[in-house]
Amino acid sequence: MQTAILIDRSEWERLTETVRRLEERDRLRDQPIPNDVVLNVHQVANQLNITEETVRRARREGRLTGFKINEKEYGFWQHEVVRYLNRYKR
Repeated sequence: MQTAILIDRSEWERLTETVRRLEERDRLRDQPIPNDVVLNVHQVANQLNITEETVRRARREGRLTGFKINEKEYGFWQHEVVRYLNRYKR
């Protein structure tokens, strides 16, 4: 059994516009910033003044966004490190 929900056309247009804006924002967010620098775990740890294990833990828990460089190493965009620093300032 399927359920149908009836909504006004104006409400439907507003919702589809909201979804379109959110999808566009996600698409732009995932693109690297031109001339951005890629840092490894050691460089990020030095910049944030924390241990390398803390950097790895932050990446595993989703607080710091990184990407795989090879089988063992992760890279981090400089703008993501700055975002982490601004968000998790102690």
